[in-house]
Amino acid sequence: MAKGCEIHVLSNTHWDREWVHSYQSKRILLVEMMDQLLEILDYDPDYKYYHLDAQTIPLEDYLE
Repeated sequence: MAKGCEIHVLSNTHWDREWVHSYQSKRILLVEMMDQLLEILDYDPDYKYYHLDAQTIPLEDYLE
């Protein structure tokens, strides 16, 4: 790698509320994923960013 070169890796998710699975089964997966994500963000200082593909509905579903 070239000296002074910095690489940023951003984890992301595009969440389809209903696609292959029903809304309820996807919601269970969403809650599990968000719980794990929040735990990682809380405990790993190197994990600073997460991109939810500019979606807000997964946040609403999670907080519901």
